[in-house]
Amino acid sequence: MTGFWLRADDVLRRAPWTTQSKRPWAATRDLLHCLVLFGLAYGAAMGTFGGFHGDRSWQVLYSALKVPL
Repeated sequence: MTGFWLRADDVLRRAPWTTQSKRPWAATRDLLHCLVLFGLAYGAAMGTFGGFHGDRSWQVLYSALKVPL
């Protein structure tokens, strides 16, 4: 898991492997993983705005799935 966080840090700091890679498909795959994972987390955070009471907990799931799409 530490490796993933280091890769995410590299993306934020624009490390050379994110823009000038000898393996462009591997870099693209890693960037896509970061985009999907953090999109899910951000969507879930947005879905919690109204709280968790009643059917509102489904909003967290819907928002988490919607944002990366």
